[in-house]
Amino acid sequence: MSTAVTALPDILDPMYWLGANGVFGSAVLPGILIIVFIETGLLFPLLPGESLLFTGGLLAASANPPVTIGVLAPAVAVVAVLGDQNAYFIGRRIGPALFKKEDSRFFKSTM
Repeated sequence: MSTAVTALPDILDPMYWLGANGVFGSAVLPGILIIVFIETGLLFPLLPGESLLFTGGLLAASANPPVTIGVLAPAVAVVAVLGDQNAYFIGRRIGPALFKKEDSRFFKSTM
């Protein structure tokens, strides 16, 4: 294993993968925005949104950032609002049908 580590030391460096010139450097901002939208707008809460925002802030504070905080913060805020509006319209469209059913998977009649 030591031969592999000495032969390819960049593989263990996170900035090799996520830095501005890294392998996935151009996918940092779209990846964060897609996950924030899915978490807020498509009612799928099991995504690492908060830790991903923390990681995005750490990447923005690095010496050679793939995305600046001046771009990251407003973009995440806009995508979160758009996702929230999407979730509202999904609930507005599907919500009344869920409440009209006698017994459904999510709602049970108490009387």
